[in-house]
Amino acid sequence: MTQPNKTVFKYGETLDITGATVKVTLESGDTTNINLPDGSATVSAFDNTQTGSKQNLTVTINDKTAPETIDVEAYNYVKENNSNRTNKK
Repeated sequence: MTQPNKTVFKYGETLDITGATVKVTLESGDTTNINLPDGSATVSAFDNTQTGSKQNLTVTINDKTAPETIDVEAYNYVKENNSNRTNKK
């Protein structure tokens, strides 16, 4: 499996797995790579409110789960911190 182009997301951001690929074995025994996202693949739920730790997402195609995971992380983005600002009079 190839990881997606983007693996770190802001809190609340939508998962984007563009660039990820999964190798599948066909009934004929041949193998092929499927580019994700793909309509035939299901990716386990990504919790965009869980921050600070990696989430290992599984990919399932035709009731078969890939042995490797997509590893992504959400972080709590702070735009500006005013807690150290002093008031001048």
